[in-house]
Amino acid sequence: MTRFKNAGLSAWSSSVNQQQYEHALHKRDRIITDLESFLSDWDVWLCPVVPIPAFTHRRSGEPIEIDGKQFPYLKAIGAYTTLFNLAGNPVIVLPLSQSQQGLPIGVQLVGRRGSDMRLTAIAETLTQITGEFQPPPGYYSATRRSEVRSQKSEVRS
Repeated sequence: MTRFKNAGLSAWSSSVNQQQYEHALHKRDRIITDLESFLSDWDVWLCPVVPIPAFTHRRSGEPIEIDGKQFPYLKAIGAYTTLFNLAGNPVIVLPLSQSQQGLPIGVQLVGRRGSDMRLTAIAETLTQITGEFQPPPGYYSATRRSEVRSQKSEVRS
């Protein structure tokens, strides 16, 4: 699948001429300037990560339902993060709360460019206030999955 995505990106980028590329860079520079100006009055900007609580694991590219409507995968998961990726701002994502089903509701803490250490300190303070990540029902970490696989293979032996 990645090969096809890269091929699509390559095809798209080959259609961009020098003037369009420079225009895109200019727009990005304006976004950076505007965002830094806004953030100059704040230590951190607390924003949603996605418009829904955590969703079930699925194949990349499968649509995601939001408020009863289907949205393309990348639009659903990237709508609130793309701006900061483009501008180069440091971002830390934390689970802030849980849905009624026990699924994490995440927030992103956005800092000014170059404020990575300050952002990390704020994230640590917020985690002390809100508490550590609480796994949702049926959640297994990679470590736990590995332990379960080991136990199953020992039983078979």
